[in-house]
Amino acid sequence: MSDDVYAVLPLAEIDTADGTFRFLMGTDGVFVDSDGREWQGSLLIDAPAVTMATNGTAPAGRIGISYFQDPDDPDQVIDQLKELGLGYIEGYQIRFYDQALFSPEEMMAPTAPPTLIATRTMRSLSYSYQGVADRAISVSYESIFEDRKTAKRRPLNRAGHSEWLGYENPSLEFMPTAIRKDEVMFE
Repeated sequence: MSDDVYAVLPLAEIDTADGTFRFLMGTDGVFVDSDGREWQGSLLIDAPAVTMATNGTAPAGRIGISYFQDPDDPDQVIDQLKELGLGYIEGYQIRFYDQALFSPEEMMAPTAPPTLIATRTMRSLSYSYQGVADRAISVSYESIFEDRKTAKRRPLNRAGHSEWLGYENPSLEFMPTAIRKDEVMFE
């Protein structure tokens, strides 16, 4: 983004079995982008930063919504999602965009389209009940670091080095295989 940017709006686009849903995160209202697509805003939507794989924790991200349920009214939103099941979102894409605004007036009539930041694959759907009225729904998606586990591993020997280079290379022929501090290599 350039220095002329007045503000940036975080946007999320979720594909499902019923079509695509667009959200403006962190604020209420409806935002219409330069292509005429509507993004529904809500302060209730939360998308924390994607975690990295550390200390045996799998890399992942999530987007969620928290709300208070009327205790006298059945919990229709979660019940409807449970009926739809995991297949409703699993394997579908979630895309994150930044919408640059170059002036306050662009909130109503943006001149630039949203910029795609990341595309991820959704993996799971979870619900949380706390007390009589506090509810949360979360969609988890793969992290940008998910493919680290499928990285090609090559041994540090002549065969692995040649495979990596694409041709036979004897450069590791004299590689030390043991570190002996009692022998001086150079004088």
